[in-house]
Amino acid sequence: MLSRRDFLKTTSAALAVAPWLQPTADWLTLPASAELPLKPNAAPPSAEVIAMSRMAFGPRPDYASEISNAGGITGYIDQQLNPTAIVDTECDNRLAALNFQTLNLSLTQLWNGYYRSTSYPTYYIPFWEVRNAAFIRAVYSKRQLLEVLVDFWHNHLNVQASQSPIRSVFAQYDRDVIRAHALGNFRAMLEAMARSTAMLYYLDNVYSEDSGPNENFARELFELHTLSAEFYHPEYTIDNVPAGFYTNNVGYIDSDVYESARAFTGWSVANGDSQSGGVNDGSFKYKETWHDRFQKLVLGHQIPNDQAPLKDGHDVLDYVATHPATATNIAKKLCRRLIGDNPPQAVVDAAKATFLANPAASDQLKQVVRAILISTEFQTTWGQKVKRPFEHVVSALRAVSVPNSIIQPVNTFASGYSDAIYGYFNPIGQPLFEWAPPTGYPDQAGYWLSSNGLLKRWNFFNYACELNSGGTWSRITGIKIDLRAEMPADRTTANQIVDFWLDRILHRPIEPADRSALVTFMAQGTNPDTPLSTNTINSRLRGLAALIFNSPYFLEK
Repeated sequence: MLSRRDFLKTTSAALAVAPWLQPTADWLTLPASAELPLKPNAAPPSAEVIAMSRMAFGPRPDYASEISNAGGITGYIDQQLNPTAIVDTECDNRLAALNFQTLNLSLTQLWNGYYRSTSYPTYYIPFWEVRNAAFIRAVYSKRQLLEVLVDFWHNHLNVQASQSPIRSVFAQYDRDVIRAHALGNFRAMLEAMARSTAMLYYLDNVYSEDSGPNENFARELFELHTLSAEFYHPEYTIDNVPAGFYTNNVGYIDSDVYESARAFTGWSVANGDSQSGGVNDGSFKYKETWHDRFQKLVLGHQIPNDQAPLKDGHDVLDYVATHPATATNIAKKLCRRLIGDNPPQAVVDAAKATFLANPAASDQLKQVVRAILISTEFQTTWGQKVKRPFEHVVSALRAVSVPNSIIQPVNTFASGYSDAIYGYFNPIGQPLFEWAPPTGYPDQAGYWLSSNGLLKRWNFFNYACELNSGGTWSRITGIKIDLRAEMPADRTTANQIVDFWLDRILHRPIEPADRSALVTFMAQGTNPDTPLSTNTINSRLRGLAALIFNSPYFLEK
């Protein structure tokens, strides 16, 4: 956790590179322990703002009418749980305007056209386009809950998208594994993941054969994707497992992982090797001569020898998808994402029960998510999470995204993105889809409250809020935040300007001393009720917005 001393050092460093922000940085200081909530004495926002901060990437200015038009929070929940019925014209038009090449291509088209290409940057284009589309959708899509859940599942079933050949087929992984199943059936999602070219390469199962089974996929299937490390018992072997260990669903042991690795031997890719029958199109290929055909024992279940092709792996997926420990893991992680770092046990239990009661339902995950969203805890808990960099940046862009501000990631690949958003965003610490370990990006506050990370966020917002001399783009190519155009012309005093932006960005009052500090910054020695000149407003507005965006009030959710 970030200490008060470290945060003050961060503030001092920021002021050193941006002295025009002085003299008001004390208002940003966190408690000595930086425990959640970051601002414990501040009033929480309305239930509508809480909902938009959790099941969306933050409120846009018209959030209240959006929820009202849906029939209130419950109506908005049900609307968001049916994303295909939501008209999403603005987002669709923005995506179409960027002329993406790869988002709708088949796996074979991606493999042949991009992976088998030897020219840079062609083989990166699918990865780059998914990343661009993720930003566009997170900021502009009306299907906000879907985008939040896509972000969740990308981390739960993480692959490092910049690796070869994953980068070339990543559009298919995003579309057919994550998006297609985010509100669907968990067992179906697991199989789509297990058969995907991206995951087969990422966790090395593409090379797994009976003469030397590769353990990586099976290990992460148990430890991360399903039962979780919480239910791993390394102290036991197959020879000393206690009576009732499997019948009581206590957990799993190393032997279960080893036996499962044998079950997935031969699950591979048609990549032109001798087992691919002359096919080199990147599709899933069961290489039967690589498969370990003998009997196996997984989670107390006997798998017979010489089963039909793929049956061993299907059996394992059946076992882990319906295990109570898996239900606990998925329920807890979804509650952590949607409510708080230490979610209420009652909501976790309700989500778990829903998961277990609907193993074959095509909308199993939709039902689990709804159980969480309709809970009292979801609509009343506040300040128990901090925004990760992607959420932080996107929620800021959503706060000022209409009508005079825009995000448009660079779509000219020849530059290698040296001048695009990512040159400023990636150093914050969450380059999209590039987390190397299979764990996915951490989802608890402790990881993200470093002084260095917060300083880089501060720099990002400072640069994003500064338009170039022509007023067309900020210092960060691809972002335009025209703060003056977003604010009514009659807001000219320090008090008026501060109150407008506090309401626009935070949608709730802040502690009087913190508001006073912002007013002091904006007025800089003048009467806070005296109109400021246009030049003065323009020169200080950037700093005001950056201060609010970087404040604990905006960081927590």
